[in-house]
Amino acid sequence: MKSFINFLLESKTSSAPHGVFFYKDKILVGVMHRKPAKIGDEDLIKKIQDHGDKHGFYYEGDGGDASQPLFNLKTVKDYKSGYDNDLNKSYKEFPHQHLSVLASNTSTNKQYDWIAKAGENGKYSIFDALLKANLGKKMNLPKLTPKILEKFFKRIDLLDRAKNTKATKENAKKFITDMEKEGYEHKNEKGEYDWKTPSTELQKVSQEAEDLRNNYILDKAKPGVYIIGSGHLESMKRILDDRNEDYEMIGGRK
Repeated sequence: MKSFINFLLESKTSSAPHGVFFYKDKILVGVMHRKPAKIGDEDLIKKIQDHGDKHGFYYEGDGGDASQPLFNLKTVKDYKSGYDNDLNKSYKEFPHQHLSVLASNTSTNKQYDWIAKAGENGKYSIFDALLKANLGKKMNLPKLTPKILEKFFKRIDLLDRAKNTKATKENAKKFITDMEKEGYEHKNEKGEYDWKTPSTELQKVSQEAEDLRNNYILDKAKPGVYIIGSGHLESMKRILDDRNEDYEMIGGRK
């Protein structure tokens, strides 16, 4: 049975459900990034805890959401593994779609700072700076090659600009923030942020990257409890609806 109950929104401007997703032998707990899960149902908490104790807990990304007091999780050491690292180790070559992270959460991640540093503040182009930065190692992925980087920038129509713009701090910041506006700060006809319908090529690339990850979690990842940014739950729902597969999705409170 499919259920979609009592979503606790991340914020007034977000449509991301703050809830719990059940699929086969996996439980996905949606959280606001850098915030602990909020669940008011003691039976639901126990069900998640028991499943995690039996199969293990898995964290997202760098483990920034690792502190989850509801499940007695303090640091990444309390988890069995990080599922992004497990996914990245499974690739034979750097997936060009994963370069879409260059334009995500820039105010927090400040990608432009290390790009300028790798480019020796203008000695190299942004394109060459990204190659020098050794992103494969940073992201636990295979080596990033010029061919893969060209494929990514060609898709989003930024190849010439990347190759012909010096990687100074100012240029790198404008380049990356322009990418972010193109890829993420999109609104629907009502003026609301729309995360469901990609309308630019970068949005399509970003969704492909997310689907690579989501399909891995659904189909290839080990049984367990996955602590995940709650916005990804909507993508899981979309994928399984397209497959006409069963799942259960409930809110984090009665």
